[in-house]
Amino acid sequence: MILRPRSLVLLARLLLLGLIPALLRAEVEFTGLIALKDGTHFSLADTAADTRSGWIGLQQEFAGYQLTAYDAKGDVLTLTKNGVKTELRLNVPKVQNARLEVRGAMTLTAGEKIDIERATLVFDHENSFPLKNGVIVRITPRRMPDGSLIFAARFERSRADGTIEVLESPTVAVLPDKPFSIQIGDRAHPENNLGISFTPTVTESAAPTP
Repeated sequence: MILRPRSLVLLARLLLLGLIPALLRAEVEFTGLIALKDGTHFSLADTAADTRSGWIGLQQEFAGYQLTAYDAKGDVLTLTKNGVKTELRLNVPKVQNARLEVRGAMTLTAGEKIDIERATLVFDHENSFPLKNGVIVRITPRRMPDGSLIFAARFERSRADGTIEVLESPTVAVLPDKPFSIQIGDRAHPENNLGISFTPTVTESAAPTP
């Protein structure tokens, strides 16, 4: 069968439309989430540009795509660009036991806390959580051969001139399903401490349901 030029153009358009979601999935990944009482925030990565979104919510944009819907039951995030919707499933770890599910709280100043209903952390990747007064804690979890967990944290704050001030860099070792806390501040005035507390649970790797 010989295709006429007009048919070839139509075929190319159909192929392009079919490839758009595939190309998006190859470049933009749904890498994590944090569920708070006031809503759920998401972390995405643009693998082509090697950039990350930080924590953003629905109706916000990343890499030209708007976050338009989230299915909590299936952990599926819908992105929209130019009227084209694409569903991204929360990344399945490429290495077994490569993800943590954590629940706990972020401790702000004056004893103020924000409950974390659920958050995902990826082993050997930095995960950031904003606290207060411009302070951010960056946590990198690692799993040891004996099953224990190492959390390397870095508390930092942006200066007025745009540079970063590292406040403290504590590291803690804990067991799965055991609560732990990382805090900085004055021991004599714990009400002014900043920190984060978690109960970590290792999530087994599993293939997504078709």
